[in-house]
Amino acid sequence: MSSSTPPTVAPYGTWDSPISVEVISGKSLSLQECAVSPVTKAIYYVEGRPAESGRSAICYVPPNSTAPVEVIPKDFSCRTSIHEYGGAAFKPYPDEEAFVFTVPNNNGGVYKVNLTRGDDGNVSAEAPATLISRNADHRYGNFAINPKDSQLILAVFEDHRGGKPEDVVNTIVLISGSPGNAKVETIAEGKDFYSSPSWNPDGSKVSWLQWDHPDMPWTGSQVCVADWVNGKVENAKVVAGKAGIESTSQPRWAPDGTLFYCCDQTGYWQLYKLGADGSSEHVNLVGLEQAEFSYPEWQIGWHSYDFLTSTKVVASYIINATSKTILIDVSDNTYQDLGLPFVDTQAASIHTVSDSSFTIMASTATKPSSLYLCTISDTTTYKEIASSTPVKISENLISHAQHITFPRISSPEPSTEAYAWYYAPKNPAYKAPDGTLPPLVISLHGGPTSHSTCELSLAIQYWTSRGYAYAYVNYTGSSGYGRKFRDALNTKWGIADVSDAADCVHHLVSQNLVDKTRVGIVGGSAGGYGVLQAICSYPNIWAACVSNFGISSLKALVDDTHKFESRYMDRLLWDLDASEEERNQVLDERSPLLRAGSIKAPVLLLQGVEDRVVPKEQAEEMAKVIKENNGIVKVELFEGEGHGWRKQETVVKALELQEEWWKEYLVRA
Repeated sequence: MSSSTPPTVAPYGTWDSPISVEVISGKSLSLQECAVSPVTKAIYYVEGRPAESGRSAICYVPPNSTAPVEVIPKDFSCRTSIHEYGGAAFKPYPDEEAFVFTVPNNNGGVYKVNLTRGDDGNVSAEAPATLISRNADHRYGNFAINPKDSQLILAVFEDHRGGKPEDVVNTIVLISGSPGNAKVETIAEGKDFYSSPSWNPDGSKVSWLQWDHPDMPWTGSQVCVADWVNGKVENAKVVAGKAGIESTSQPRWAPDGTLFYCCDQTGYWQLYKLGADGSSEHVNLVGLEQAEFSYPEWQIGWHSYDFLTSTKVVASYIINATSKTILIDVSDNTYQDLGLPFVDTQAASIHTVSDSSFTIMASTATKPSSLYLCTISDTTTYKEIASSTPVKISENLISHAQHITFPRISSPEPSTEAYAWYYAPKNPAYKAPDGTLPPLVISLHGGPTSHSTCELSLAIQYWTSRGYAYAYVNYTGSSGYGRKFRDALNTKWGIADVSDAADCVHHLVSQNLVDKTRVGIVGGSAGGYGVLQAICSYPNIWAACVSNFGISSLKALVDDTHKFESRYMDRLLWDLDASEEERNQVLDERSPLLRAGSIKAPVLLLQGVEDRVVPKEQAEEMAKVIKENNGIVKVELFEGEGHGWRKQETVVKALELQEEWWKEYLVRA
């Protein structure tokens, strides 16, 4: 539309938009993790490809190049499902141009790939050589290769031979040898969970993260350090973290052999280092006392800081759910803001390339997630290596997020506040009829310890460019606001989070920003549970809802879920010393399946058939009960999908179904 063409008058929710279903699905990738070769400083990264049935491909970017080369065959996918959520599925070797990677748990193998460079300078990958043969019961990941002997590889190992959650065994193992003669030995065991194994620079010490039930890694986890002597760990000891009280993450060795890690003992995930005498030293940065330098470790292998030198650390931190990137001098605990435009940083993306450059996967307010090479000089520059989408969105079409703070009026914690990102409808080609207000979509993130950000999300712009208002709520329990805010959801899951969603609606209505009669709510996983709880607890607010793989029966969740989350409910729903009777009462009171008689909103349930976190039976049973109560419900099952969508056809179908749902129940044409 030219600047002289007046906008078309059309009702909110009916506007045409160039952000199409194809843009959201087939033309978008997910950038999952990256790493840097210690040998050549080449950059590796993993991209999820919906158009290839959700396959995760490893791409290689030669030094001084921005032209990626795919380096695993088309019939391989780089992914692990340790703790069901995976992460850290590959690692470059420290002394040769090669990498080790693993494949999804239905295959379970570990492979080495050597890279060669031809006379023309082009890089090619040899066929994957088997280090560990495929076994459907075995899962490997979070590799750490000894810097002095690359035939020694530490890995997190998960053994599912028992079949039941309580039978799953997690350990740290040593993979030693070369393809064809490698063997596996356990080097750390006895804890319920492990992650983040790491060698010190001379290979004489190892560190790792560990925790036990009923903790999650973000409620109470410990950093452990041990000597490496004659192929075994000795003198292992916990150096940071306390069960149920302090959580730690990302133990990592500086080039001079100092161990760094993150810990939330101040109430925020701050940086610490281990002193020469074994004491814990806080890297106290004045003005950043409320910054979060880490994330809830839903996946293994987070990497939000790295060392340019022994004293220079590049790091991303979060305040009010917004990221910034800084350079820290740990010799005197000073720092400088690098002036980068990134507002959301991927948790596994900061890796050193040189003493003045690093990688980062991040988003800005106007560009979706991309992989960048950043170079620090008088001013810091950044060069795009890969993007999650080739589509360019016109600036005048983008609805920019507004961070809003709203009062809790329905909450079990009155006189406090919660947060959200609010997006107004925006499309310069259209104008709504005078005197009308837009429909509102409230979105609830998963976790529930995740958080929403102000990054450019094409999935959100899809709706705002069609004339919907959108609010992405950071409800009680979200990360990015400190431990107190996270812990405030303890014993109140299904109450405090959904009351925040209701109060966000009240606030936006009170500001005359949205039509209170046309409010929908959407979420996935824990957010999907919040959706179902919200329509039961506040039935008069919602005109419709969409629950993606959401929990409907807490009892089924407690009985059937996987090992990683099997004790998660112990803090979210009740006190640790609650009796069985008290627990059963809570499970009944907060299960949407048992409260469906109060539902008034039409319900769309989208569910993966192979979901291990929330089995499909939950969606099927919820739909049955709603129908029995004469409610409106539609359930769609997606074959070959687990807990979230990987395939292009699923993304397309799910988005089309959601748009049809909102048009039917929120739009007045």
